[in-house]
Amino acid sequence: AGTTTYWSVGYNVTGASLGVLAFENQGYRLPNSNATPTGLYEKYVVQRGLNFIFGGLAVRSLNVQGANNPCVGAGIEASNCTGYYNSYDGDDGYSTALASLALSGSAALDRTAGNFGPVNGKTYREILQRVMNTVAWGQIDGDATCSGRGGWTYSLYDVSYGCNSSDGSTVGWNLFALLDAGAAGKIGRAHV
Repeated sequence: AGTTTYWSVGYNVTGASLGVLAFENQGYRLPNSNATPTGLYEKYVVQRGLNFIFGGLAVRSLNVQGANNPCVGAGIEASNCTGYYNSYDGDDGYSTALASLALSGSAALDRTAGNFGPVNGKTYREILQRVMNTVAWGQIDGDATCSGRGGWTYSLYDVSYGCNSSDGSTVGWNLFALLDAGAAGKIGRAHV
């Protein structure tokens, strides 16, 4: 028997996150410990779906941008810190935010991830913190001719689109992810 559930929808991690979140919103949640889930949906949809999401995360080095430091939260090293992003799907400027939603909705931030790439042995809380630090870091800064910072494009921290290239769908998903992570509780707020 496998330890993940696979969704083949083109944006696989993104689809998995939204599917898992739908089950969590209906009350199918994991224990906030490393206890084995006992319910059918908890064990075979929620846990395996989260495992699949974890398997799609990769390491991204996050540096200070101007006066803004994205390296915040308990247990997070000083800049340059390690963040996680959705490397499995394209358009990491919004698919990373979408990948975080099931984790925020899990209500199991004290649970520890299994052997899935860079998140092996990390608590869901630390994984969520590192993903949200990446989301904050991923805002477009533009270049010397830009007057401000903010918004997101389809790629994390991509200045090639220009100063005014922020996109409504990327902004919406990233703001939604920041709000959900804040509601999940006890994660540091990255400097956005």
